[in-house]
Amino acid sequence: MSFNKRSINVKYDGIKKRDLAIIDGKSLLEILLAAKIEINNSCGGQASCGTCKVKLVESNDVIHPINELEAEYFQYRQRDKNIRLACQVFPKSSLSIEVPDQNLPK
Repeated sequence: MSFNKRSINVKYDGIKKRDLAIIDGKSLLEILLAAKIEINNSCGGQASCGTCKVKLVESNDVIHPINELEAEYFQYRQRDKNIRLACQVFPKSSLSIEVPDQNLPK
């Protein structure tokens, strides 16, 4: 997959796809919400509810490792290595993600 410079390719709601610009200093959750892609976030981005999980499909760069808050959330939960909390990912280079249907408001 090729990326536009510093963009996020988002697949959500089963089939919808959008390309979003990366906003420096903003979390993936903040970028999604600013683009009107509603994703559950019961705790408001504090990494305690886990409702903002996304799947990292592809990246031009290594995404920063799981931080302490994310590690604490996943400590007693099974986790696929490509699953991250959108509120704790601060993208710096292009990536492609999928938002699981269960993390979208009904």
